[in-house]
Amino acid sequence: MTEKTKIQVVFAAILAETSPQALPLGAACVASAVRNAKLKNIQTALCDISYDEAKELKKDAAELISEKVLEIAKKSECFFLVVSFSAFVWNILDCVRAAEIIKQKIKIPLLLVCGGPEITARARTMSFYQNELDKTYAHDEKTNLLEDLSVFNYLIQGEGETAFVELLKKISFENAENEKLNYKTPRLIVGKTEDCTLLSSPWLDKTIDPVPYNGVLWELSRGCPYNCSYCFESKGERNVRKFPIERLEKEIELFARKKVPQFFILDPTFNVDRERALKLLSLMAKKLPEAHYQFEVRAECMDKTLAESFSKLSCSLQIGLQSANTQVLRNINRSFDPKTFSKKVAILNNYAIVFGFDLIYGLPGDTLPSFCSSIDYALSLYPNHLEIFRLSVLPGTALYEQSHKLGLKFDSKPPYNIQCTPTFSRSDLLKAEHLSFACNVFYSAGRAVTWFLSLLQPLKIKPSQFFSDFAEWQLCNNCALNTGFNPCLQPHIEIERMQLSFLRFKYEEKQLSFALNAVYDVVRLNGALARACGEGEETTLEISYDPESIFSGEAMDILAFAEEACMEQFRIRIFAGKEGIDYEIL
Repeated sequence: MTEKTKIQVVFAAILAETSPQALPLGAACVASAVRNAKLKNIQTALCDISYDEAKELKKDAAELISEKVLEIAKKSECFFLVVSFSAFVWNILDCVRAAEIIKQKIKIPLLLVCGGPEITARARTMSFYQNELDKTYAHDEKTNLLEDLSVFNYLIQGEGETAFVELLKKISFENAENEKLNYKTPRLIVGKTEDCTLLSSPWLDKTIDPVPYNGVLWELSRGCPYNCSYCFESKGERNVRKFPIERLEKEIELFARKKVPQFFILDPTFNVDRERALKLLSLMAKKLPEAHYQFEVRAECMDKTLAESFSKLSCSLQIGLQSANTQVLRNINRSFDPKTFSKKVAILNNYAIVFGFDLIYGLPGDTLPSFCSSIDYALSLYPNHLEIFRLSVLPGTALYEQSHKLGLKFDSKPPYNIQCTPTFSRSDLLKAEHLSFACNVFYSAGRAVTWFLSLLQPLKIKPSQFFSDFAEWQLCNNCALNTGFNPCLQPHIEIERMQLSFLRFKYEEKQLSFALNAVYDVVRLNGALARACGEGEETTLEISYDPESIFSGEAMDILAFAEEACMEQFRIRIFAGKEGIDYEIL
């Protein structure tokens, strides 16, 4: 390689959305490793776009990212271009198309690389089927998982920091002066399991700046001690590799100087190591107490000391419940004790900590009635929200490898959604999908946690039945899943109007119209409080009861309250004051 040869390496990322949760951390980590390797005549660039950005510009995502990559190459005046894509289940098709566009348009030697979770998953699955003694799948389409990736020269399985640096060393000295590289099939590189104590920080070396993303994906560890069969980690190593506290302290000091407003903590078992969790929570409270933090935690590892530490931060916790059916969870290598789980979650409620649950429908052995029971159980614990997903049978997971024996039918292309199982028919999965959407709109987007169960009690139906009825109401009111209605794009006040309309329908159906004024006041007052807290929005309301009696909890028994409380017209203003959320009677 001559001294004048300059190799431009572009790490390209197509992000799911414009959000701090979607910044290109994986690409930045690999770029940081390349920068710190100090390879001669190699310069790096991070290039990312989001689907939101592409939509706003009215452009195709693959075309937009390829345009930006080609512009970087042009400005760099490089003699050789290396483009590395980060592939996920939701962007792999656009990564392929973008690579094809770049390959068609580039005029200099080009090397195309692809890594990330989707590549790792497919490569692991290919290895499984090639080594499997049972040749049931010998001619199955599952054995061709790399077939649509032929545009790439190299694929990287696993962690990419060391693997990519070693690849660049090889390319730098062997191929930089060649004509365009043409490999008939991608060459697979298996990355090593990295030592987290030796990795450079993309934040500290300025590979990536948190400011444009308005937040941080903060990686505290890699790996997981559990082996849930639907998860990528089910085929990974059963150990957790932790980034040093000293590095994390330097990073949060940087984030404090940058005034980062929100963090999404990348550690799927944050509170399993109790002492480390307490140290990190103390560090966050000391260095950047004004930021908001989102954690993934294990409910069974929660205790009062941890809850107290969480309560000192502005934070929310996400808990992977997945199902409340012990046998269904056993089928995916998870254990579950409903009494213990409920007891641990009660600690969070006692400390007024915001938390939510994840649920999955379509798991092996699950049924529609079982899924409904899981929703009922989850909501009985007062989560602030539910995140509900259709099962994806992801390549590279134990569940994917067992899918034939389990009788699972699923899409062969991303996102590999379950189509049916021996216990969950296609029609029932569709019902579960509409039920999940209804729950998301009414409960989660509607911020209904404070009043939902108390207003449901007089109707004498379970939450799952309520949401099933609401799903039918949505179909009749042009706001169902298949209409394109998106609750994320609606102001909360619009969701609240839907809540009030449907509650009126249900209370009238049960001949409980006499309680509707009280119901309206409860919903509207709590909604105004939620908006004041979440958006700082001020609301003026005309209500029928003394707000103090509603806020004091007297309205928890809504029928008794409607029968016994005196109606009196009030006009109140709810606002975010200097000392928190407040209201005044006008």
